[in-house]
Amino acid sequence: MSVSRKRDYLPADIRLGDIVKGMEPMSAMYEGDKSERAPMVGKVVYIHPERRFGILEFEGKNGRFRESWALGVGA
Repeated sequence: MSVSRKRDYLPADIRLGDIVKGMEPMSAMYEGDKSERAPMVGKVVYIHPERRFGILEFEGKNGRFRESWALGVGA
């Protein structure tokens, strides 16, 4: 499932391995000279057993990095 979102949380129906487009990771703003977050594509690599949050893995200039995101309403 490929999801396109520009929000601060993941969709409630997200699954492990899903590709999420349009996320703006905080870590990305510290790479290079960028002072703003830019939309990126991430892969869901972990979901909390009680579906409280998920972790996305992104590919940046300096390699891969991960960030946690809250799951949306109804999770």
